[in-house]
Amino acid sequence: MFSDKRILVALSGGLDSGVAALLLQEAGWQVEGVHFLFPSAANGKRPLNFSLKALKKSKEISRKLGIKLHIVDVRQEFYREVITDFIKRSKKGETPNPCIVCNEKIKFKKLIALADSLKINKVATGHYVGKVKKTRKGKEGKLKSAWFVCKAKDSAKDQSYFLCRLKSSVIRRCEFPLEKYLVKKVRQIARKSILPPFTKEENSQGLCFLKGSPGDFLEKNIAEQPGKIIDQKGRTVGEHSGLSKYTIGQRKGIKIGGSGPYFTIGKDYNKNELQVSNVGDAPELFKDEITASIQPADKRRFLFFQKSGRVQSKNEKTFYLKVRYGQQEKCIRKIIFSSPATVKIKLKQKVRAVTPGQIAALYDQEGTLIFGGVIK
Repeated sequence: MFSDKRILVALSGGLDSGVAALLLQEAGWQVEGVHFLFPSAANGKRPLNFSLKALKKSKEISRKLGIKLHIVDVRQEFYREVITDFIKRSKKGETPNPCIVCNEKIKFKKLIALADSLKINKVATGHYVGKVKKTRKGKEGKLKSAWFVCKAKDSAKDQSYFLCRLKSSVIRRCEFPLEKYLVKKVRQIARKSILPPFTKEENSQGLCFLKGSPGDFLEKNIAEQPGKIIDQKGRTVGEHSGLSKYTIGQRKGIKIGGSGPYFTIGKDYNKNELQVSNVGDAPELFKDEITASIQPADKRRFLFFQKSGRVQSKNEKTFYLKVRYGQQEKCIRKIIFSSPATVKIKLKQKVRAVTPGQIAALYDQEGTLIFGGVIK
């Protein structure tokens, strides 16, 4: 039998997850922690190191709180599901988001699996997100429910975008203690608590498996030929060292002298050419229509959301799209499910630097995250 009072918290060794565990304990939960051994500063090759510093910090947090800590090594799964995917898709010209892949296929999957083995019903993380339950009437008048991630109170820190691939069955079992807190308050709680002191480095938001830049990592793992850099007028203005290192809208790393700075506006893999412009608001950088790959479940979630609660034909909801973390959402004009695996989204205004491989996340005006699809 599963316990209603026990909860399993993912401890990264950072301030946010530490405070999450503390808040749950103060709320009366019987907290247990788990620290996942993720690859640290990987070069794409085995063996994969892990952060001993993060592990020691999680152990220290657990000792201070008096909770049991489980240690789970997920490095091989991470290499197979995240790093290999990152290299493979980058090779195809995409700019994938490893954090979203990790949350869907590693972190929450392993968190739920461990909780099941321990007969624990609830799990928690230090993400700045919330969750909301939507209910509608099904056939024969029976009520059906689905869970959705929603935005946190701290809009500047909100991390819902990274959880856009989580299923309702996973979200239902999650608690997000930091949903209603501002970052400033969370740091204040940490300072005044029994938790150990934290450095800024211990709460960084970078990719856990990279020591340098993504470009440096890809250069070591993808064999590419140098090619021409072409400006918006078709002139050769330089030479690139490999197309996978560049993403749409990128400014840094384009080594061209003269009338810069230059921005990446396209990549031609047939000609092995990098297309750039020295105009920051070049028309090629803006789109008002996006096509994304989705799973059949995404369409079902959207339809469920439409039929739930307050949505009526006379007063349809307004939907918004986010195409990368930290970017302001854009108002949607029309949503077309052109196939079971594709959605076309037309925007009321153009958005800058739409990048293949990134996630297009769909929200409503209240901050409910409906689904996320991979931009084509």
